[in-house]
Amino acid sequence: MKALQFITAIPWDVYNGSGCYVGTRTLAEALRGTGIRVDVIRPSITTPVYTATRLLFNEGLRWRRFNSAATIGIDADGYAISHRHKSPPHIACIKGVLGDAVRFESGATRASLALQARLEKRHARRADLVITVSRYCAERLEELYGVRDAIVVPELIDLNASRRSRSRQICHIVGVPVLSTQAIGYPAARRRPAAENDSRTRNSNRRERA
Repeated sequence: MKALQFITAIPWDVYNGSGCYVGTRTLAEALRGTGIRVDVIRPSITTPVYTATRLLFNEGLRWRRFNSAATIGIDADGYAISHRHKSPPHIACIKGVLGDAVRFESGATRASLALQARLEKRHARRADLVITVSRYCAERLEELYGVRDAIVVPELIDLNASRRSRSRQICHIVGVPVLSTQAIGYPAARRRPAAENDSRTRNSNRRERA
């Protein structure tokens, strides 16, 4: 079976890649869990300036040959290959419409984001299929990019990972070692029978006094 190839310049960690990284990784792992092979194509060269890294990465894709069931570009990534002939179908996965975010920025950040938004627009307009994470994003894609047929695929949530993360936060706050989610609930589970026994004892004492 041919693989799906995810294309992303987003930093591959939570601290730098934030929610976009989490959403992309969760989707890739969910697909792998169904038996689908997923390859993630990321920049081999990075620079201190993220926009420069993204541009170098995407321009380099022009000379790369893809042999997969489909390529999936995240946000602006994949704009350089989204219109190529004799290539696998290309899906633009827009997690946040950059053109919508530009209005909240100023100065150099605004200029950088505006450039990326133009590339994202090109990516979305040329892709064989566009998916996005919410109806709001779909509406912004139509309004700002002229993309009228985006399919809404809500972000997946890894509940197990979320519970583990929450448990670690609680343990850090109360100052106890992190063992597992089961271990954290264990003392409370052990206390319940004791509480029930105490209740039975009190009821028995009341009957005897009566």
